Amino acid sequence: MGLLNSRQDHRLRASRGAAVLAILGLHVAAVAVGLAMKGPAADRELDSSPIIVALLPERPRPVESPQLTVRMQEVALPVVTPVVQINLAPEPVAAIVLAKAPASSPPAIAADAGDAPLSVSQPDYLRRPKAAYPPAAKRARAQGLVHVRALVDTDGHAREVSVARSSGFELLDRAACDAVMQAAFIPYRQNDVPRRMLVIVPIEFSLTPRS
Repeated sequence: MGLLNSRQDHRLRASRGAAVLAILGLHVAAVAVGLAMKGPAADRELDSSPIIVALLPERPRPVESPQLTVRMQEVALPVVTPVVQINLAPEPVAAIVLAKAPASSPPAIAADAGDAPLSVSQPDYLRRPKAAYPPAAKRARAQGLVHVRALVDTDGHAREVSVARSSGFELLDRAACDAVMQAAFIPYRQNDVPRRMLVIVPIEFSLTPRS
């Protein structure tokens, strides 16, 4: 009876070992099948078509201009007064002769009154000639010296005047003749007898005041 029990135990252990081996074999077979199934999938991934990547051209980025800060500095400029200079060419001056009508009752004169008038270089005046500067000549910046020849009667007034030397400007010459005509001379006397005289009167027109 004891021998029979030991045999049964030995068979039971043998069947358990066989079962364990069978289970291990099934596990190995399952792993092998799993590996066999993964192999073709890996091959298919290797045989897949390559991925084409196209690079798009980069768009140029807008370049921002640098912002410059300019500091304005005030500069004091010198004040320059414009100088206008007008150069006028001398004008051809026609002969200017001014004369007064003789007095209705001429004063008594000497017997030799028909002689030529005496030339006097420095006459004396009761009223000196005062010339008025013509406005048009002043605007044109015209200047000059006029020599007026005057025939002075025995009463001390000019009877006839003319231009002995022109300034180059008719306006100035005429103004000088008018001034001499309005002047009053001290009659020249020879042996206490009044005589006519011929004088040269200089009249100057200048825009620069004399000091």
